[in-house]
Amino acid sequence: MKKNNNYELTYIVADLSADQAAKVHEDVKAMLTKREAEVTASEEWGHRKLFHEAKHNQRGHFYYVTFKVAPSAINTITADLRVMPDVIKFMISRVHS
Repeated sequence: MKKNNNYELTYIVADLSADQAAKVHEDVKAMLTKREAEVTASEEWGHRKLFHEAKHNQRGHFYYVTFKVAPSAINTITADLRVMPDVIKFMISRVHS
């Protein structure tokens, strides 16, 4: 059996309507589930102004997700997030228990 580690994902969705941003958030959670991750928590941090413009966006919707997954899946999850056009920035960190 593979050992799953705890991770947190913080990401910014482009300056879209609230409904469109929520759809992107659901797509991200579905992608994590597809990669055999167990989503343990999910939060929306709101629509905020960015300190620096990112991919021609001055504002974005911030999200935070915690999940458990095998370490071997992180590279695939990172690649999936990179090709999502509405995810403009993201960071995955391992949480040590």
